Formats: sequence, structure tokens, C-alpha cells
Amino acid sequence: MFLTRDQILSADDTSKRVTVPVPEWADGGEVLVGIMEGHQRDKFEVEYSKAREGKSPHGIRGWLAAATLIDESGKRLFTPADIAALSRKSSIPLDRIWEAATKLNGLTQADVEALQKNFPAAPSGDSGSSSPE
Repeated sequence: MFLTRDQILSADDTSKRVTVPVPEWADGGEVLVGIMEGHQRDKFEVEYSKAREGKSPHGIRGWLAAATLIDESGKRLFTPADIAALSRKSSIPLDRIWEAATKLNGLTQADVEALQKNFPAAPSGDSGSSSPE
């Protein structure tokens, strides 16, 4: 069966989410990690390449957290202005969020390796801008 334009555009394909424990941020605390939209995934790949080239002023984990952490209604918790603050949080909960976000969003190890191959790390003093939206 071939889908129609209306079927594709009306499909609810971004509502899946997973709960991730973050006891470091609050005793018994949890966050919701959601699906990135296509444009966010594209920007993630650009930011990943900037980070590999040393051109991103913020960590990629903070960027991915900002792009995927949502409230119970599915609204993003953070804006681009929050990336620097998120990037300064402990790597332990950020790593848990990274694992959940990459798995939920279909970002496989092969995808990461392809990004690394296409955008090899090169030291640079340049800085770029970051935006999860």
C-alpha cells in the first residue's frame, strides 16, 4: 500500500519517548527523551561535525540533550540558549541521555563512525554557533 501525502503528513511519528534516570540531578529524578524531527537530526549531524573539527563552542552531549529532552506534553525543555549550561553538567547523566537519545533516534554506531569518517577531528581555534532547533 502506497501512502498518500495526507497520510504521511498526519502520521504521529515523533511521540515515542523513553524515561532516563538522573539521580545526580535530583534524588529519584528522571527525564524524558524524545524523537528529533528531521531538521533537528540534520542540525545534530552538522554540530557533530563542528565538534569533531573543534569548531563548536559547546559539547555535543549538551546539544543532543537540548534537542531531545522534553516535558510530559512533548515540548522541548531547553532552547539553544541553554546548551552551554547543559554542556557543563556532569558527563554521567549526559552519557545516559546520549545513549537513550541515540538509540531512540536511530543513530547507530555505524552512523557515528560515518560522521567521524566524513568529518575527521582537526584542532581549530574557530567557534561556531549551536542550535538544537
